Amino acid sequence: MTHPTPFPALPRRRFFVAAAASVLLLAIPKQQGKANSLYATSNAVSAPLHTAFGTITLDCYSKLKMGLQSSRLVEGRCCVLGRTGMIVKAGNLIFAPQGRLLLSCSPTQVTATSISGTVRLRKHHSDEWWTLSAGAQISLTGDLPPEVRSLLPEEMEAQNAWSIGRLEARDESITSIASTFNRYNQKQMHVSPELANRKLTGVFNLNQPEVFAIAAQTILGAKLTQSPQTLFLH
Repeated sequence: MTHPTPFPALPRRRFFVAAAASVLLLAIPKQQGKANSLYATSNAVSAPLHTAFGTITLDCYSKLKMGLQSSRLVEGRCCVLGRTGMIVKAGNLIFAPQGRLLLSCSPTQVTATSISGTVRLRKHHSDEWWTLSAGAQISLTGDLPPEVRSLLPEEMEAQNAWSIGRLEARDESITSIASTFNRYNQKQMHVSPELANRKLTGVFNLNQPEVFAIAAQTILGAKLTQSPQTLFLH
């Protein structure tokens, strides 16, 4: 692994058309087992989990094991707002963030993105630390060498969107957008085959699929049929 070079700070966030105000719906993650052990979310972003050195917010369908000295992302995604002393583990990597860090973990890959501040990291059983500046991302897949790259501002905005309750679509199909809304909401959205590949660009509230459906109806000239549990664009 080479030492990642510093990257310039990101510019201020820029947005496309906002279809609704972005208000993050917070859910209390389900705690499993003993106190301060395993937390899990279903179809909602969690409320911030407070530690002695910052906060951790879980994405939907994610699990976090929290201890007194460190926390471990078991699966899914989380957003860490840390200061000196914060330690978060994922896969074979150990992170010490001082700022805002996005972290994702699957059985085969760990990806970390520094949104603001810096994050120091090292492999398990290694004493050598590396540093990522804001705008840098590192990915570790299996036994392959880690990959470090600098993200474009648009990529950073898209990756950070879920943690602030936004869905950012850039020329994205209605089917793909509906799939994202369905991950975060009980009310499920369905799209007819005629509209499935139509595309939209915009910034929407993750927790308001009804607002998106009404906007899509107007923009596409479609029909919208609603029930207490479903939205159907056709």
